[in-house]
Amino acid sequence: MDELNSLLAVRAVMTDRARARAADLAHGLKTPLAALLGIADRLRDNGNTHEADLLQDLSFEMSERVDYQLKLSVLRPRTGSDNASSSLNTAVLRTLAVLKKTGRGEALHWVAELETDYLVDIHRQDLMELVGVLMENAAKWASSRVVVQSRLADNYAVLEIRDDGPGIADHHSSRPGERGHRLDESLPGTGSGLAIAWEIPALNSGEISFVRADIGGLSVSFSLPWRVNQRQAHF
Repeated sequence: MDELNSLLAVRAVMTDRARARAADLAHGLKTPLAALLGIADRLRDNGNTHEADLLQDLSFEMSERVDYQLKLSVLRPRTGSDNASSSLNTAVLRTLAVLKKTGRGEALHWVAELETDYLVDIHRQDLMELVGVLMENAAKWASSRVVVQSRLADNYAVLEIRDDGPGIADHHSSRPGERGHRLDESLPGTGSGLAIAWEIPALNSGEISFVRADIGGLSVSFSLPWRVNQRQAHF
């Protein structure tokens, strides 16, 4: 048992160091990327529009990948000894309050059908990141309506987010969360947001799925272990 505990302790230290190195590397790239954007602006001012646009696009893409690695480095894998639990309803309502104040969000009809609040086994910051990414994505694609519903399935709390936008083709349904895979190449971004959403349930003994919604757009459902004894959440 002592050997096992020592092995787990060493693994935890190495994991922390790897995350720290990834975070340091990502932070170190921020300044050079900002400098590249400045160069792009000067090129544009001098009439070199094509070169400026190319440099700007590459800088934005690299910046998004850096942001992805920064977010990934602070995600917390769930272990059997974790006591963190978070309120699912609180995460949804806080995100909804923010999105309703955005230009895109205030133009949409939001429907939140939340059952009795569930505490789920996940750190609150990771839950906010997960809910935020998925609700922002729904707002981005919705034509007029976004529906958010929660339910309990066995020992898992499930949150489903549906929009009435263009949806996805059947051959995309298993791929939206893959890093770098985008549903629409005509819109900016590298797909890192959905990649983060794909990672979080996997690190917390949960699951996530992407299918066509019954209201015409995308339906995203994720499940996380329900804190059966419903101890105090960290919200």
